[in-house]
Amino acid sequence: MRFLYSPGDYDAQPSFTALAGAETGLGKTMLGIIAVIFGFALTPLVLSAFVPPSWSPATGTTAAGLTVQLAGFALPLALLGVVVWSLHGRSFESLFGPRDLAFGGFRSVFVKVLIVIAIMQAAPPWPGEEDIALIRPIATWLLYLPLAVPAVVIQVTAEEAFFRGYIQQQLAARWASPVVWMIAPAVVFGSIHFLNAETLIEGIIWSLWATLFALSAADLTARHGSLGPAIGLHLANNLFAILFFGIDGRASNGLALILVAPPEIDLSTLGPEALLTPWGLGQISLTILGAGIPWLAARLTLRR
Repeated sequence: MRFLYSPGDYDAQPSFTALAGAETGLGKTMLGIIAVIFGFALTPLVLSAFVPPSWSPATGTTAAGLTVQLAGFALPLALLGVVVWSLHGRSFESLFGPRDLAFGGFRSVFVKVLIVIAIMQAAPPWPGEEDIALIRPIATWLLYLPLAVPAVVIQVTAEEAFFRGYIQQQLAARWASPVVWMIAPAVVFGSIHFLNAETLIEGIIWSLWATLFALSAADLTARHGSLGPAIGLHLANNLFAILFFGIDGRASNGLALILVAPPEIDLSTLGPEALLTPWGLGQISLTILGAGIPWLAARLTLRR
């Protein structure tokens, strides 16, 4: 079982990095990163100009609004394609790695991780009736799936192509150390997810989870030499996180079948020191397991 104990075994990363081509100057790379981040930031404003305010596309609290929000990631994804072509003279496809390798890695990881997350969600402790705020009509939920699933695919692909494709390739072309091309982008990815939270303590937990997830995706990419496994991991996670469970009264719950009640504890009164309490340590443990088990399932699938 050597593959479980070889975290530095990134033999496939150089071939993935080589797809960045010759235009790997730091100036062009930073310009490209800033341009795409600008595209991500502007997307909500663009979408709000074309859809009714009642859809709430910025918060994603309606099915239509969240579907539009997720599909809107096609805009920064298209901008990324323009960036890699105009600044670096490389193809959009080069962000993903060899096509057959990427598709093969995606299929195997997506199916296995989807099964593992389903088992994790079905495992006890089970929520009681008092924990369920709303179960939406199944017919309405199913009606949105043909639109919602492709929208999630677009969102996941955009994030992976940018963070684990463009940034990881461009930085690895200049620096051999994973500290630069793997850990630094993961910290940025995690920090961005701080904005998903409504309180400080939730933001810290969100950032921890997202950082661990980004490290997992970067690790799989470096081991496989393509974005396929990372996209498979990300898609399996987001399908459950977006389509099955949401928190009542919170953002991005518009497509969730089941809305759970918010935490009884007033998280706005808690500071970072709360993470050292039994409650906080429990949350950290669940966060690590939530990110680590799907990653391990993907590693076992790839056997790398």
